[in-house]
Amino acid sequence: MKEKTFKNWYTEDLELTFGIERVTNLALLEEWLAASYQRNTKEQERLQEIQNFLRQKVDFWNEEELKFYFIGQLMFLVNYDTKKYNSFVERYLSATIQDYTLKGRVDFMVATGRQIPRAPYFCLHEYKKEQGIDSDALGQLLAAMLAVQAVNNNKLPVYGTYVLGRLWFFVVLEDNKYAVSLAYDATKDDLFDIFSILQQLKVIIEGFIEKEENS
Repeated sequence: MKEKTFKNWYTEDLELTFGIERVTNLALLEEWLAASYQRNTKEQERLQEIQNFLRQKVDFWNEEELKFYFIGQLMFLVNYDTKKYNSFVERYLSATIQDYTLKGRVDFMVATGRQIPRAPYFCLHEYKKEQGIDSDALGQLLAAMLAVQAVNNNKLPVYGTYVLGRLWFFVVLEDNKYAVSLAYDATKDDLFDIFSILQQLKVIIEGFIEKEENS
């Protein structure tokens, strides 16, 4: 049995090893991106505040500063913490697929469970640099998403996001197909689309849970 951490996977290696394929169009991704959310005044004001800070600082922040000052603030505003599922930060995840154990810490995860993530639905990985990146952010995210898929016995599609500075990319893995969105620039009006997409994830997760409860 071979072991390999998420950070050591490249996209092409995952495709060749596990037979996943990138597609241009995936209905689940298109539906997710089409989300529309009506912001209240408080949300609108807070989004503009953290966006203004991002515009001033994003070129100078390291990864931890990006997490603390922007991504964490945004995810807190979205609020994934409910009675049925919660958000988890830097939690360990591992799964065995074929002859490999994929493992590592997921930067941000939404899963059932209150203290321990049990059935994960969403992964977010974030990185600072927008240019000259010496690692494969998509590959690292996909490795974590494949682990989530295995933990869930491939019963559900997996949703994910990776962040390169101001740029956000949304990913859906369904069976052996995955698709990646175009970039959303959080320093522009795209931020409000990002917020809507993240809010829509709650609707998707609640649908999964309701289906499981009724099965």
